[in-house]
Amino acid sequence: MFSLFSMTKLMRIGEVLLSVCSSLKIPTAWAFRSSIFPHFCGGENCEEALNRAQDLMKRNVGAILDFSVEGSRSEESFEATKDELLKVIARLGKKPQGVNAYAAVKLTGLGDHEVLERIQSGEFVKNADLAAFKRIEDRLDQVAGAAKMAGVRLIVDAEESWIQGSIDRLTETVMQKYNKQGVSVYTTLQMYRADRLQYFEELLQRSEQEGYELGLKIVRGAYLEKENARAKELGVPSPIHLSKHATDQAYHAAIELAFQNLDRVWLCIATHNESSSRQGVQLLENALAGGVNDLSRVSFAQLLGMSDHISFNLAEAGLEVLKYVPYGPIGDVIPYLLRRMKENSGIRDQTDRELRLIRKEIERRAGEMN
Repeated sequence: MFSLFSMTKLMRIGEVLLSVCSSLKIPTAWAFRSSIFPHFCGGENCEEALNRAQDLMKRNVGAILDFSVEGSRSEESFEATKDELLKVIARLGKKPQGVNAYAAVKLTGLGDHEVLERIQSGEFVKNADLAAFKRIEDRLDQVAGAAKMAGVRLIVDAEESWIQGSIDRLTETVMQKYNKQGVSVYTTLQMYRADRLQYFEELLQRSEQEGYELGLKIVRGAYLEKENARAKELGVPSPIHLSKHATDQAYHAAIELAFQNLDRVWLCIATHNESSSRQGVQLLENALAGGVNDLSRVSFAQLLGMSDHISFNLAEAGLEVLKYVPYGPIGDVIPYLLRRMKENSGIRDQTDRELRLIRKEIERRAGEMN
């Protein structure tokens, strides 16, 4: 599996094949169920995902459950996604077998991507768009309100820059409403965007003025190729940093800023980067030495099926670690897996390192048996 996903050419071949199968409705469940799907996904439904979360808890690792069905744009599908989220939150609120789990939501699962884009741009906005945007707002409020009542933390995922302004607007509204005493809702900052550090600083100011705490998941970003391609097509500057080094600097600066405001920030350091993980641990140790005694304010997160050596070592050290556990019907989750394959090309070195670690462990165990 690691060899497959660490080889760029094979990833591209797999991407094309998966895309063709998805477009032509060719059954692919038989191939996914025993290969890619169980490696990156928690199951086909909420109960299977919870079982996977329970397995993770045996290693003291929590979960972020994400209903990862993508692509549908009907009002019926948006309502169905909302209902699924409410069901997941209700189950998590009962703390099944001691599972430590959050819920995640993509706002394009609750409303039309094009509506979010038009509202953000302010161009060609119709009354129907305003009504649709209000429905998205209402769905998010229902989900966030249920999470607050159930004591479950909700993470709103970041998406493309041309709809992120609308997502930020909606997320700030529910954070202001539900993060008054402790944190219930997290927003996500993609630090490959050149404007996110400034947005973070502005968000800190607004949250202080409006009297609510910030929940922040900090990531590098998941739509690099798409963002650059769109900017090139439109003939405008890309919103993405010009280099990986600049992105890394912004990521580390955001983590430092969060720790400087840990009295009112709840931080999820979501990364597969070992250097960033070490930085987070060092800053947490410094905070503890400085008198901070609430470890629950800081967590680390990685995707299911990736960077297990980071996840399990951090968990063994007593830190809160979460695995992002997507789930949904195999056929419907194909778009998610396609995107994961694209993103994986950006962490090839990391995945190759995991393969070496696995081989080393196999060799060690083989030596013990001889």
